[in-house]
Amino acid sequence: MGLLARLGALWGTGQTPEELQAESQSYDDRLAALQADKQRKNQAYLDYLREEGFDEQSEGGQRALNERTALENAHLNQQRKDTGEIPSSLNQAADEGLAEGSRNVTGFFKGIFDVAGEALGAVLKAVPWWVWLSVAAYLFVTMGGAGLLKRHVVKRFA
Repeated sequence: MGLLARLGALWGTGQTPEELQAESQSYDDRLAALQADKQRKNQAYLDYLREEGFDEQSEGGQRALNERTALENAHLNQQRKDTGEIPSSLNQAADEGLAEGSRNVTGFFKGIFDVAGEALGAVLKAVPWWVWLSVAAYLFVTMGGAGLLKRHVVKRFA
């Protein structure tokens, strides 16, 4: 399932299934009308050629019709190929955009944490070791470590 389909399922398209079906039917009707118009134009072209003396039954006439049909089929096949690639290319572009956006966001936060980490590291390295030892001893005594140590020593040697 492509990204666009996932997003459509996640947020919806704002259309009910019936509306989507009606829209699809309108596109099918437009396609049928375009194909009928093409058929009418092809018939008009053949009528024109017949008026000009073109004989579709002759070898040259049959070759010309075959060449025209082959050209039309090649054109239609190329259109089908091009339009078939559109959804996959849209999904690919959306996935690439999403990946780039996530890289931008994570890169921003990574940069913030890198700077903060360097600043904190600089502060921690600037304080001498004996200050850290004094702070640790002070916290141990104020948080009740001295009483705990005293009870432990008394039990051990009593």
